[in-house]
Amino acid sequence: MHTAAIPDQSPAGRVSTLELFFDLVFVFAITQVTDLILHGHDAAGIAKAFLVLTLTWWIYGGYAWLTNTVGTTQPLNRVLLLAAMAGFLVMALAVPQALGSDGLAFGLAYLFVNVIHTTLYTRAADASSARAIWRVAPFNIASALIIIVAGLAAADWKVLLWATAVAVLAIVPFVARVGDFALQPAHLVERFGLVLIIALGESIISIGVGAAGEPVTLPLVTAATLALALSAALWWSYFAHDERLAEHAVRSATGPERARMALYGFGYAQLIMIGGIVVSAAGVKLVLSHLHEETPLSTSALLAAGIAMYLLGDLFLRRMIGVPSSAVRAATAALSVLTIAIGVSLGGTVQVATLVLLFVAMLSVEHVIQRHGAPNEQSAIRQA
Repeated sequence: MHTAAIPDQSPAGRVSTLELFFDLVFVFAITQVTDLILHGHDAAGIAKAFLVLTLTWWIYGGYAWLTNTVGTTQPLNRVLLLAAMAGFLVMALAVPQALGSDGLAFGLAYLFVNVIHTTLYTRAADASSARAIWRVAPFNIASALIIIVAGLAAADWKVLLWATAVAVLAIVPFVARVGDFALQPAHLVERFGLVLIIALGESIISIGVGAAGEPVTLPLVTAATLALALSAALWWSYFAHDERLAEHAVRSATGPERARMALYGFGYAQLIMIGGIVVSAAGVKLVLSHLHEETPLSTSALLAAGIAMYLLGDLFLRRMIGVPSSAVRAATAALSVLTIAIGVSLGGTVQVATLVLLFVAMLSVEHVIQRHGAPNEQSAIRQA
C-alpha cells in the first residue's frame, strides 16, 4: 500500500512547532542576559549586556527570516535547525562570561549557527532569497570571527572588538540588498509576536526568581501581582491592536519595502522593545528579592528605563511600518522615567503600581481616541 509523500510545509503558513521548540533556547538566552544585567547594572554592565543581546538577536532574527522562506518538515532541514539549536544553547551558556573567560566558546558557537544559517538559506525554494544570503553571509561570518578574536584577546580589547562586531552587522542594510529576500507577512508578524511573548515570559520568570525563598506574605503577594499586571500591560499594549496593524502594513508592502519594514521594524525596533523587557525584568527581580529594604536608585532606574525603552521601541516599530504613531505612548514613556523618584522615596512596589496605573491610563485614552478621535487609525484597525 502506497502513501502519498507529505509535502514540505509552506513557509507562508503558521509558525511550526519546530520553530517554537527552537525558540526555547532563546528564552534561556534572554534569562542569561537578564542575569548579566543583575550582576553589573551600572552603565558599563548594561552596555556589555546589550552588546551580547544585539548579536544574539541579530542571528535569532536571521533564523526567523530563514524559516519564513525555508520549510521545516524536510528531515535535513530539521536536523540542521536542531544542530543550530545546540549552537544557540552553547551561546546562552556562555552569556554570563561572554566578554570574559567564555568569549571563545560564545564566538565558536556563534560562528557555527551562522554557517548553518547560510547553508539552510541556500535550500530556499525562492531563488532570490537563496542568492541574497550570499550578500549578507560575509558580514555575519566576519562578525563571528571578530567575536572569536575577542575571546582570545586581552581584557582591554574585548569590549572594543564586540562593538566592532556589532558595527559590522549595522552596516549590512547599507551595503547589501536585503530587499531581495522574499518574506511572507503572516508568518513574519506571528513569529516576531511570539518572541515578544517569550521575552514577556522572562519577566514572569523574574517574578518567581525574585520571590524565591521569601515567605508568601501580603506584601510579597501584592508586589508579585503588581509585577504580573505590569507584564500584562506590556502584552496588552502590543497585542490589542499593534500586531494586526503590523500584519496589515507588511502585507500591503511589496518587495524591498517589505524587507525594509521587517529589518527596521521587527529587527531594530523589536530589539529595543525586548531590551526594555529584559531591563525592566531585572528591576522587578531586584524589587522582589529586596522587598523589605529601601529601593536603591539603580533598581528604580532599571524599572523605569526598561518600560520607557519598551514604549519607545514600540513607537519606532510603528514608524518603521507606517502605522499611526501615538503621542500618548511618547508621554507615557517620559512619565515612566519620572517614576524613579517614586521608587527611591516610596519603594519599588509603589513604583511598579504607578507604572501599572500609567499603562491603564494610556490604554484607556488610546481606546477613547481610537473610537472617537482618530479615524485614520480606526480605519487601519478595521482593515487589519
